Amino acid sequence: MWSTPTPGGRGPSDGAMRVDLDSQLAEMIALRAEGKIGGIGISSVNVAQFRQALPAGIACVQNAYSLLDRADELLLDLCREHDIAWVPYFPLGSAFAGQRK
Repeated sequence: MWSTPTPGGRGPSDGAMRVDLDSQLAEMIALRAEGKIGGIGISSVNVAQFRQALPAGIACVQNAYSLLDRADELLLDLCREHDIAWVPYFPLGSAFAGQRK
């Protein structure tokens, strides 16, 4: 779920408002229909969230994926199967403290 700080610190104890995935996707679909965005991308999702988002017409998925972290192989395969762009972040493993860069 996406979080955003709440004004004046009201809301959840961590100071963030939680917005469920379906609500986020509904807003993104509306923005796309209005011509304000060209495509919908999702980031830091797991396989269940990816499958939940598929009916929205996802253009790309951005998740951590690197020489050191290949945990999302199944998600990468699903993106390939559905012809959805995969955008890795930290592809050379730069997110791992203590590792050679």
